[in-house]
Amino acid sequence: MYVSSEPAAPSRAANLPPQGPLELDDQVRACAAALREAVATNGSQSVVSSEAISELCAALCKLIGADAHERGAVPPLTLGRQVEATAVLVTVTALLKSANLELFELGMWQSWSGMK
Repeated sequence: MYVSSEPAAPSRAANLPPQGPLELDDQVRACAAALREAVATNGSQSVVSSEAISELCAALCKLIGADAHERGAVPPLTLGRQVEATAVLVTVTALLKSANLELFELGMWQSWSGMK
């Protein structure tokens, strides 16, 4: 079961015109490609602010959680593709810290939920 510990934040997307899933899918892929290229060319600090990174990360966490709840635990990354192991470890560590969770709690949740 997917559980959110945060109240829903007001959405800025409410002011955007409605989009179909395929159109949004294309926009997400284009955004991902632009971010990868910008980081490779300029480094992270000149690409987007820390606040924007936090907002994007929160949205992705909610999307991944909802997707796992609806479709089952599907890894959000293709193994060995797009992201180095160190980047994954840094991201997971930052996510745990930002949610005030310890690695032990992650292990316990995985055991209880069956999402390993």
